[in-house]
Amino acid sequence: MSALIVGTPLNAFLLLPAFLTACVEVPLFWLCGYRKGSECAWFFLVNCVTNLLLNEFLLGQERPESYLELVLLSECAVVAIEYTLCRYFVSGPPGRLWLTVFFTNGCSFLLGCYLSW
Repeated sequence: MSALIVGTPLNAFLLLPAFLTACVEVPLFWLCGYRKGSECAWFFLVNCVTNLLLNEFLLGQERPESYLELVLLSECAVVAIEYTLCRYFVSGPPGRLWLTVFFTNGCSFLLGCYLSW
């Protein structure tokens, strides 16, 4: 059963990675010049939601030979979704925001790869 079905409690197995990912990405977001508290809070929320969805999706997959490709494609989808959601509440040039979202996700992805191996 999916942990993201309404009424099903989330456990630390999904919540902790979402929180830790946001704790990595939000300071990087801030260091990239997005200093408004409301924008950082929105970025934190968006990161938690997309990480929960990503991990829930990946946990539901069997580990085929192409699992790494699936992870990379899923991460690309996360970057696109986060960028799209951030466009509503984060001010500034779209290109700068795109690079920031790509950079923050890339850093947390690489850190996750390092910690998982």
